Amino acid sequence: MAMNFIRLFKALRWRCTDLGERLAGAVAAACCNRVSEQVWETACAMSLHEARGYVRARSLQLVTTESERILRENGLRERLLPELSARASDLVAGAILREILESDPPLPARRKVA
Repeated sequence: MAMNFIRLFKALRWRCTDLGERLAGAVAAACCNRVSEQVWETACAMSLHEARGYVRARSLQLVTTESERILRENGLRERLLPELSARASDLVAGAILREILESDPPLPARRKVA
């Protein structure tokens, strides 16, 4: 019975606090530079929507691996992996797209938005 309560508490803590966002931020911080190096040239030549999907797809393996590590380190169950990976992937894509939009000179993705 006590073990079920602990599982419930961890699940609630994940959903009711900013723990999920903090962990997703940690995953994104660990992955962002490596993903950016892999996708920069190609993503810059795409529209904003295409680039977002491309970055998310290319970051999937790295983000998933890092998410698994973060969950283990924090004693959280792997069933939270899809949610954590999705949040982290969104953060990585957002950070890279912001860099593309703020780059100088304007890149194709930036021009297509305007």
